[in-house]
Amino acid sequence: MPAVGTTASLSIERGLWAEGCRCVTGIDEAGRGAWAGPVAAAAVALPAGPEAEAADGAKRRA
Repeated sequence: MPAVGTTASLSIERGLWAEGCRCVTGIDEAGRGAWAGPVAAAAVALPAGPEAEAADGAKRRA
């Protein structure tokens, strides 16, 4: 897991795609009590390609 404050990149995803993984799923949690209180979780699965490179949101993937 990257250290806090590192720049987001797709290096992990690219490595998995290069190894033949067709779909890589990332998760994010929301809430101040991260796993200690009410938590909302979401996941998204994107196929490899330019659309994944352009994906962005409130937080960038690490």
